[in-house]
Amino acid sequence: MLVIDGRTGKTYDIQAGLPQGSPALPVLFILSISAMFPCLAEKHPDVESISFVDDMGFVLRCAELDDGTEKLESVARHALDWGCDDKVEFEISKTEVLVFSKRRKVLQASKEVAGRIGEQEFAINQGATNWLGFWLDPKLSFKTHVTKRLSAQATLQRIKSLGASHGGLPMRLMRRVVVAAVNSIALYGAEVWWRGQQDRAKRLQLLLNSQARAITGLLPSTSVSTLLSAACLPRADELLDYR
Repeated sequence: MLVIDGRTGKTYDIQAGLPQGSPALPVLFILSISAMFPCLAEKHPDVESISFVDDMGFVLRCAELDDGTEKLESVARHALDWGCDDKVEFEISKTEVLVFSKRRKVLQASKEVAGRIGEQEFAINQGATNWLGFWLDPKLSFKTHVTKRLSAQATLQRIKSLGASHGGLPMRLMRRVVVAAVNSIALYGAEVWWRGQQDRAKRLQLLLNSQARAITGLLPSTSVSTLLSAACLPRADELLDYR
């Protein structure tokens, strides 16, 4: 049944589910779990819930790791209880426990702390983890994220064969392909980590130089300024500042 603006529609028996990949699925899923978050917020006002469709996270700022772990375990138990009542099942095995801190002492202590949900125990992840395309390391330095994102060089190598120098796309179309396929990877999340770090700008500049050569087909001996101008690409620091 549908209820819109307080009006309740007719009730229908559902004979079949939706096929996987249906555009209606994420919308219906979000609607089905939307009541969980205010329920958890009422019980745990100091815990922030963040989610994207079926990928959920609970964030807590704490002074002691043991206290924080115990608090998050309580949140998880209440989420499971809510799921039992509303016929939602969570894949507990995919849970990760993360600690973010600038203090070395805290990160060292995190190696000896684990969280428990039901019968399963989870050690705190000591490496970087991928969440919605961001690689988050324990110090939130984004070093891992930048390294992985700037490895778009491999994608560029595959695109080079499409260029006019190989009897393929003209420069105008080649530029569109390179910007869409390579820059979208390399610059993902740059708004978060860019603070004028010249070492990171230099690494991106090398990638932009390679992009310019792939777009124009000019010789490696061509000056960088000429390459970028011919390919209509900005310099790395300009591009990062603009974003």
